[in-house]
Amino acid sequence: MKLKFILFIIITLTLLNCASSTDYIDVAKSRCIKFGFKEGIDAMANCVMKLEQVMIRQRQAFTDDMISTLDSMTTRGRSGY
Repeated sequence: MKLKFILFIIITLTLLNCASSTDYIDVAKSRCIKFGFKEGIDAMANCVMKLEQVMIRQRQAFTDDMISTLDSMTTRGRSGY
């Protein structure tokens, strides 16, 4: 069970790191258009930039949390808990 969870975390982290900046920009662009921004204006560029930054921070926070969870699991495993 523990091994399956560790493998799940490793696979998840690997897949998360495969997302490119272009992927984030495409998603952000789509969301900004849904918010009503029009392509080619400064407000749209700012919207895309801010959403991309938010998505990158969220991915990093998730990755950090998964690494912390994995680390605590392996630490507990070594101490006999």
